[in-house]
Amino acid sequence: MMGTANQKHYPISAILLLGLLTIANIDAAVSQENESSVGPTSVSLEVPSEQELRRRAERAVSAYETGLVATDRTEQVRAFETAQIEFRQILESYYRAGKNASPELWLAFGNASLKSEQLGWAVLAYRKAIENTPSGSRTALQSTNNLDFLRQSLGTASEIAEDASYLSQIWPTQPIIEQISGVLFFVACSLFGLSLAIRRSWPTWCAILPLTALAIMILMWVIGPQSDHSKIAVVVGDGAFLSTADLLDAPLQQADQLSIGTELPVLRRRNNFVEVDYATSTGWLPKHAIRTLDAPFDT
Repeated sequence: MMGTANQKHYPISAILLLGLLTIANIDAAVSQENESSVGPTSVSLEVPSEQELRRRAERAVSAYETGLVATDRTEQVRAFETAQIEFRQILESYYRAGKNASPELWLAFGNASLKSEQLGWAVLAYRKAIENTPSGSRTALQSTNNLDFLRQSLGTASEIAEDASYLSQIWPTQPIIEQISGVLFFVACSLFGLSLAIRRSWPTWCAILPLTALAIMILMWVIGPQSDHSKIAVVVGDGAFLSTADLLDAPLQQADQLSIGTELPVLRRRNNFVEVDYATSTGWLPKHAIRTLDAPFDT
């Protein structure tokens, strides 16, 4: 079992602490929701009660600890799978309610996924934990170490996301372009306003510079790479065959399916497929075989 290969790479002895943090996070989320609610109709029907979330967290921690002390492999896997399912249900409850789960909960879910040999979910969970916690924190360091170990175990397939085209790596992301464009537009408008206020022409001439830069930003937004690297797809199941189009009978890019745990930048979604960057080309993957960091529980 991969989960027992080298324990120092993915510390799990603090799972009880992680479980307690999970329960504390549940209490905070439920308390916040109760404070902001103005009536029964304002609470999402998909959010389980505080007691149910607490029971799930306690069952997850209990199952995980059972797996740690079990000597029979079948019993170990069964216990870790139970923990993984319970942690996943808690995370999905937060997601459906539009709330952010704690990084500690994502780390615990990643550990349970790793120990139950659901490696794609482990990759996704560790990335979510790193994404939602300050760098240098204990949770970030543990998640990074676990993810590095998992990537090494999986091989180079999980490094595809890091090998995207050079242009995609150096090109500003669309949010950055939009922010810069907003600043340039504000500066140009301010200069025009100043020109009208003082009845001088020089501010109008000065406004040409930010307007030119704004035009360049708009052009970059239009022609630039459409990949948003905050949207990463992770292969979590079988059937990840890369096809040339978003059709069931489309020709395949390659005969072999992508390995579980492979990370890929998302380009766009259409129908039941997601277009991704893969090495030097692009292709379509079926949604059922992958999950994305921005929508981990959408299928």
